[in-house]
Amino acid sequence: MRPRMADYVVVLALSAAITIGGIMLQNYLEQTAAELATGLQAVQTAVEQNNWAKSHDSFAAFSRKWHPIRRNWELFIDHFEIDSIEKQVYRIEELLKAQDRTGAIPEIGEAVMLVKHIPRRERLTLHNLF
Repeated sequence: MRPRMADYVVVLALSAAITIGGIMLQNYLEQTAAELATGLQAVQTAVEQNNWAKSHDSFAAFSRKWHPIRRNWELFIDHFEIDSIEKQVYRIEELLKAQDRTGAIPEIGEAVMLVKHIPRRERLTLHNLF
């Protein structure tokens, strides 16, 4: 049985949909990761300046962004990655409450690294395939 032109069109349409969906997902991950990293860096700057009121405000703003983004990321990303970020967020919150500058700065730095790592990890590359 010979393939019909309609079969080729269906395969082409599905391939295009998968490719476009992947590109849109990658753009979303990069955009939201950048937003989250910027929020965490604002917290870090406030902590470095010993401005605890501003660090709490910046952390609250970060948390308001993190929770809806986390729900969306859970649809596409390994939950282990999200759990790692969630642990860091909890640690940072507790360190800010204790006003522990020396503990908070490295924890915030690690959280920034984890957030920025998500788009790189999910990017379609030969390294990720094999």
